[in-house]
Order: sequence, then C-alpha cells, then structure tokens
Amino acid sequence: MNFVKEWIFGTYITLIVCVVISLLLPSGVIGKYGRVILSLFIFVSFLIPFTDGDISFAFPDMQISDVEEQEEDTYSSLISAKVKSSLENAGYDGVNVDCSVTLVDEEITINSLTVSIPDEYSKDEVKSLIYDSLGLAAEVYYIGE
Repeated sequence: MNFVKEWIFGTYITLIVCVVISLLLPSGVIGKYGRVILSLFIFVSFLIPFTDGDISFAFPDMQISDVEEQEEDTYSSLISAKVKSSLENAGYDGVNVDCSVTLVDEEITINSLTVSIPDEYSKDEVKSLIYDSLGLAAEVYYIGE
C-alpha cells in the first residue's frame, strides 16, 4: 500500500510542476515542443516506479576493435563475393574464395586472397583472370591441395 501512495504522490507532484511550466510556455512553435517534452516527462514519471528507478538512456559499451572487426569481416565477404562472381561470369564453376583484410586508417589492406578451383581448370588462367579483371593478386590452389 505504501508503494501506491508514493507513486500517486510522485505523479501528483509531477503533474503540478508540469502544469505550472506549461502555463509559462509561449503559445508558438516553441511552446508546442515544450509541451511534447513535458508529456514525455510525465510518461516517464509514470514508469519509473515500475523499473525501480533504473532507467538508463546510455548506449551499450562497444569497443572500437569490435566495430573494426565487423568492418573487416564485411569487406572480406564483399571482396570474396566479387571475385567469385567474376569467376562464375567467366565460366569457372565450383570455385571457393577466401579473403582476409585489415583495416588501417580507413584503408583496406588485403592480407591474403585464396582461390580453390576444381582440377579441370588451369591455375595460371584463373590467376591472370582475377588480376586482369579486378587487379588483385590471388593464390590459386586446386581443391583438396
């Protein structure tokens, strides 16, 4: 019962303060924004008792290294997909592409680009196709090698 009394008292105090502030606001556009902010304040005051006062508007902690790793994975996937697409467009089916990149000062460095091909294709032809069409030096292996 004490909880309900405290909640009602807090709500009344909030409403009284908001009404007084609302009467002091101008009637123009700024007044409308002020009333919206007061409405949000009233809404939050209704919710605070149910959250034990533990409302946090802070963003979750994210390390810069986590973001960089996600960016590196994204760039690796994009480069791998582009190489595989180029090879499939040239008629090379069943290829596997693996790429590893590093992101330093907003610059992408390709650490390794490995392409695995079936035995019926020539390593040199695949390597030259990747270099001629995309300008990337790749290590080409036969599948299972």
